[in-house]
Amino acid sequence: CRGPCVNKYDIATRADGTGFDVHIVAYNGVRQTILGFATESEAQVWIAQDQRLTRVADSFRSQNERLGKS
Repeated sequence: CRGPCVNKYDIATRADGTGFDVHIVAYNGVRQTILGFATESEAQVWIAQDQRLTRVADSFRSQNERLGKS
């Protein structure tokens, strides 16, 4: 993607009440669910880490685009 690639995250309580899942809609529309967090706080920490990793990957993609690499 060009510019910032932003994913949308949503924390949902599992239907059986045993924990939390994270629903992701990626910037390109791909949907994914990460299952089985014990607490909402644990899910929030995972989201923050995923956002950091996405920013790092975006910076490499942007650098390669500037250098003309695919």
